[in-house]
Amino acid sequence: QPRHFCKSSSEVLDCRWKHEKYS
Repeated sequence: QPRHFCKSSSEVLDCRWKHEKYS
């Protein structure tokens, strides 16, 4: 279960991308 570490709204897409990539 990957960890989410988005701090700002501008990082949400990157966070989601990482989540999809490492899920």
